[in-house]
Amino acid sequence: MLFLKKIISRFQKKDGIFFAKMENLLGFRPKEIHYYQEAFTLGTARCEGATPHVSYERLEFLGDAILGAVIAHFVFLQAPDKNEGDLTKMRTRMVRRENLNQIGEQLRLRDYLLTDKKTVLLSGNITGNLLEALVGAIYLDLGYGKATEFIHRILIDNNLSMRDLEHKVISYKSLMVEWAQKYHKTIAFVSEEDTTYQGNTKHFQAKVMINEKVYAKAHDTSKKKAEERAAKRAFFRAGDNKKKSKKKNNTIKQP
Repeated sequence: MLFLKKIISRFQKKDGIFFAKMENLLGFRPKEIHYYQEAFTLGTARCEGATPHVSYERLEFLGDAILGAVIAHFVFLQAPDKNEGDLTKMRTRMVRRENLNQIGEQLRLRDYLLTDKKTVLLSGNITGNLLEALVGAIYLDLGYGKATEFIHRILIDNNLSMRDLEHKVISYKSLMVEWAQKYHKTIAFVSEEDTTYQGNTKHFQAKVMINEKVYAKAHDTSKKKAEERAAKRAFFRAGDNKKKSKKKNNTIKQP
């Protein structure tokens, strides 16, 4: 019995320390600490009372959606004269992987990782992934309003001004590279002179290859322009596929 009490006491002390760390990180008190434990659990680690497959990745998926919705609402309200394409680029500029990784580094999210291994090989995007998982945990624990408050504090209030977002030149090629990294796909840009073009100026054909298959292609007067145009087509195709997937998942099959 004494041995069991010591084990319980050790777990309670461990949870208490983690709770204090989370409260300090968030700036408010969590209610259900297990959400935050899951948000910082690698696939190799085990939370107390958790199932074997628990890791931050499920909450990362949820947090990514919440983050996108909050930022989309923000740019929608702040830029009433912008069309869908401009709003998409502005939102993407704020939630780009490089930006989220940097914020995750500033918050020192690696320090909160829970793992049962002494040495762990982490991906270069781990801090951005953990940030999204943390947003997912806040949403499940305290709701959309609190998650929105947190996102505004750590991302929007300390980010680029709306003027910067509107005028910042965004490369569709870099956006596609980030998209491929996020969804674990291989990407390549292949360009060559179009010898079939009949005219006084040279023309080039560029292809965006996803998992070694042609995803989009375009022509222009330079390799750089052709690749950027092809990347733009690929970017909007990826967005259309995402919308179709959501619509399909939301469709209720009639018996």
